[in-house]
Amino acid sequence: MKKYALIIYILLLCVFSGCSTYRNKSAKVNSILWEISKKDIEKKSYLLGTCHIVDYHYLDSIPEFVSIIQNVDAIATEHDGRELMKEYLRPFFEAKNNKIPSYAFMPNGGQDYKSIYTSEEEYHLVDSFFNQFIKEPNAPNFKLEKIRPAQTMMIINAYYRFMGSLERTYGDNNLPANYIQMDAGIEEQGRKQKKRLFFLEDLEDRIDDNENALYIDTCNLTRQSHMLYLTCKGYVELKKKKSETDTTALTNQGEKSDLNTLYRKGDLERLYKERIQSRSVPAEISDDFQQKEIYDFVEGRNKRWIPVIKSNIKESSCLIAVGAGHLPGEEGVINLLRKEGYKVKPIDIYGKKKQK
Repeated sequence: MKKYALIIYILLLCVFSGCSTYRNKSAKVNSILWEISKKDIEKKSYLLGTCHIVDYHYLDSIPEFVSIIQNVDAIATEHDGRELMKEYLRPFFEAKNNKIPSYAFMPNGGQDYKSIYTSEEEYHLVDSFFNQFIKEPNAPNFKLEKIRPAQTMMIINAYYRFMGSLERTYGDNNLPANYIQMDAGIEEQGRKQKKRLFFLEDLEDRIDDNENALYIDTCNLTRQSHMLYLTCKGYVELKKKKSETDTTALTNQGEKSDLNTLYRKGDLERLYKERIQSRSVPAEISDDFQQKEIYDFVEGRNKRWIPVIKSNIKESSCLIAVGAGHLPGEEGVINLLRKEGYKVKPIDIYGKKKQK
C-alpha cells in the first residue's frame, strides 16, 4: 500500500525499467545481461535487467539467456510477484468489498470536500472523471467526498492495474496470445527447472501500513487533492491518446522509441534518461515523505539487495533478475557490486552486426 501515494509517478519508474550505458571505456556494448565474477568465487553469476511490460518469451530469443537459466544453480527476482500483485490490488478490493480502512475516510464526513481543492478546474476534472470511473466494469461504487483523496487515488490505480491483469489473462489484441509478464515468467521457469528460487526482498521490506496510514491521515488534504487531480488528468490524457493513435508507436526524430522497442534494442542510455525524467514530483506537492518514497523505490532497495546478492552468489551460480532501472547510476546495482570488489561486465547479446 505504501507505494500508491506516488503511483502516478513511480508507475513510470516500474514501466520504464531503464538503465544507463556501461561507461567503462574498454566496453562499448549496451546490454541487459551482465556477468558477475570475483577471484574468491568459484562460479560466475549473472545479472539480468528485465522490462516489466515486455513478454517473457522475448528472452527465449536470446541464446545467452537460455543457456544461463539452464545452467545456473539458483534464480532470484525482486520479490514474489504473486504476493506483490495481491498487495497492489488491495485498495481496489477493499473498496469493492466495502472494507475501506477507517483512517482513509474524510474528517467531518467530507462535508467540506470541495473546499480542499485550490481551483474549480481541479475539482471539476476529478469529479467528472470519478463519475465516469464508477460506471466502468467492475469499478467499486463509493462516494468521492467520503474518502481522502490519497486513498481514492490508490483505489483508482489499483482498479486499472486489475483491469490490465484481466486483459492480459483473457486476451488483448495488442499482446501475444501466450503473453506472460517477464519477471513472472522467470519465476515460472525457475520452478519448472527445479532451481533454488529466492527473492531479494519480502513484502515487509516494501510495505509499511503504519507509515502509510499515518501519511494518509495527516497529509495536507489540499496536497492530496492535487495529487488526485494529477492522477485523474493522467488517465484522461492516456485514454485520449489511445483513442487518437497507437500508443506503442511513439516517435522521436523519426525513429520508433516506445519503451518496448528501446528495451529490445538495448538502448539503455535513452531508457535511463526516460526514467530520470519521470521521477520528479511537482514542487507544489513535494514533501519529505514523497522524496523518501522516490529514493527508496530504486536506490534504497538497491542497497538493501546487495547483502542478499553477495551471500547467494558466494554459495552458488545465480541469475539475478531485476528491473533494468535498478542497474545504472552511482547507486545502481552494477556500481554497488563493483564497490564490493566484483567484476561486472556486459554480455553482448546483440552481435557485432548490431554494434555501432
